[in-house]
Amino acid sequence: DESLEVISPVVRSAAALPGLLSGEIHFGSAESGMRVAMRGTPVKAIIFYYDRATWIFMGRPEIRSIRDLNGKNIAVNALGAGADLTTREILRSYGLQEKNYNLIALGQDSQWILALIKNQVQATLLNPDSAAVAETQLDGIRRLAHSGDVQKTPFSGFVVTEKLLSENRQLV
Repeated sequence: DESLEVISPVVRSAAALPGLLSGEIHFGSAESGMRVAMRGTPVKAIIFYYDRATWIFMGRPEIRSIRDLNGKNIAVNALGAGADLTTREILRSYGLQEKNYNLIALGQDSQWILALIKNQVQATLLNPDSAAVAETQLDGIRRLAHSGDVQKTPFSGFVVTEKLLSENRQLV
């Protein structure tokens, strides 16, 4: 209706930010965009869908509370990524120090679920849809915490470069 020709490529965050900064991509993920904005990269958030993160921290059946993760393995997508930082904040808020658990970078959340099933990790942070899948794959899996209870920051949206915002406000 608006005569827009939209191309929606699927691009991993690591590649999206350089594409955004070079002008090849117009809109990027707010999660990764805000992390680099806090370090001075010239990007601005233009929309957030949620007032807090929606991830669910899930544990294997034998893990009854977050404190039971002392000395255990926990899956994240990549060290330094949003899920990693949120996982650390959840664990810290329940009194676990970083020296008391092991974070294992496993890429995609389907790998996290598989690692939970095989008991290679004992907990992970999942999107609500992936948490529902995990509940069908591993009998007795537990919801240990909700990220929004400990991290009240805007979540899931888009960023643009300051240059695009100033030069093509109509597009934005």
